[in-house]
Amino acid sequence: MKKKFHWLVLWLLGSFLVGGCTPSPAPIRYGQDNCAHCQMLVMDAHFGTELVTDKGKIYVFDSIECLAWHSTASRMPPGQVHSRWVTPVDAPGTLVDAAGAFYLASDNLRSPMGLNLSAFRDENTARSFQQNYGGEVLRWDGVTALVGRRWGQGQ
Repeated sequence: MKKKFHWLVLWLLGSFLVGGCTPSPAPIRYGQDNCAHCQMLVMDAHFGTELVTDKGKIYVFDSIECLAWHSTASRMPPGQVHSRWVTPVDAPGTLVDAAGAFYLASDNLRSPMGLNLSAFRDENTARSFQQNYGGEVLRWDGVTALVGRRWGQGQ
């Protein structure tokens, strides 16, 4: 019986150590966290984003464009990025993987940093918002290209 207990303890400890080391996002503390790029207080639960490094460090951003800018232009070496997370504009306070999300660039749907980018869990929702607000539906590579063109070296 004692031997089984020791194996159970070792298995639980091993599971905790392996599971505890996987980098993952954390809830954004709206009204408390500052944007890692522009230093603004992250206030709007429709637009908060995160970058998680391979070591588990979490960078919080107040907008998709701040995340995209920080992710490019040699600010974060690609090998150090574990994942990027965005808040769907229609699901405030939740996070989805930026690589799988769809985005709408529309001047009729304002975002905190002025490039007016909004995230969506799926293409159908993005297209529905596009019908109401106009603009262009993008994927992550389109977002980074847009931010690079619009912000250039000025940020």
